[in-house]
Amino acid sequence: MSTGHCPQLVGKAVFDTGAGREYTGAVMAQTQSDRKRLFLMGDARQVHLLRWARYFDDAGYDVLTFSLEEPDGEYPGRVRMLSVPRVLPDALRYPLSAPVAARLAARFDPHVVNAHFTPNYGVIATLIGRSPWVLSTWGSDIMTAPDRGPFHMWRTRRVLASASYVTSDAAVMTE
Repeated sequence: MSTGHCPQLVGKAVFDTGAGREYTGAVMAQTQSDRKRLFLMGDARQVHLLRWARYFDDAGYDVLTFSLEEPDGEYPGRVRMLSVPRVLPDALRYPLSAPVAARLAARFDPHVVNAHFTPNYGVIATLIGRSPWVLSTWGSDIMTAPDRGPFHMWRTRRVLASASYVTSDAAVMTE
C-alpha cells in the first residue's frame, strides 16, 4: 500500500440498518483529490454488506466488494466473486480464498480493508495482512461462535488482535 494514500480516521458515522437500529462505523477523511478506495469483504447476499457498499459508493468511494457468496441482485461499485467448492468446510473455504483476495487487494491498493463477520472474512483479512483494516462484527460471530470450542475461541482472538479497528452494532459486544 502506498503511504501517500493512507486515510485519516476522523470520526464515526451512524448508519440506519433498517431494523430500527443504528450502526456506528469509522469515517475516513479525504486526503487526496482521487477517490478513496474501500476493499469490502463479506457475504454479498447479506443486506448489511449491501448497505455498507451502497453508503460508501454514494459517498464517492471506489468500492470493490469481495465475496465467496453471489449477491442476490445489483450491487454498487465493483464486485469480485470467488467460487470455492462448498464441499469444503467453511474453516477451509475462507482461508483458501486468501491468496486470491490478497492479489485483488494488491492490484486495487485500497486505503482501507473492511471485513464483515469474524470467522469468515475476518480470517481472510487477517491472512492477507493489509493495513489498516476494520473488522465489522455482527453479533453471533463474537457472542456465540467462540463458545463452540477452543479452535473457534483461538480464531476469534487472533482476528480481533490483528484488526486495526473493530466496529459493532451493540454495546454488549464491545464490553
